[in-house]
Amino acid sequence: MDKKLLLGACLFGLGWGLVGICPGPAIVNLVSLDRKFIGFVIAMLLGMLMAKKFRAVKE
Repeated sequence: MDKKLLLGACLFGLGWGLVGICPGPAIVNLVSLDRKFIGFVIAMLLGMLMAKKFRAVKE
């Protein structure tokens, strides 16, 4: 276990807890066109993109 794993797990849990949506079902629920799911998936994708960018900067 390292700092990156703990930070990532905390952010994941915080996002899940605040919104109350699991990432998998959120993607499936995109077909409902509910703004809550669309916003969550967009935020999730942006977070993944930011993580990739930060990882590339540190390497």
